[in-house]
Amino acid sequence: MTPDPAMPDRLTVSLGYYEGLQKNPQHREVTDVEE
Repeated sequence: MTPDPAMPDRLTVSLGYYEGLQKNPQHREVTDVEE
């Protein structure tokens, strides 16, 4: 996974991933592809 200004570190990615699942389950597939 390349560095992304919107996702500066693994902790932020994990938090965004978890919150994203609560708001939109489809976000999981998108995150898996980008990683």
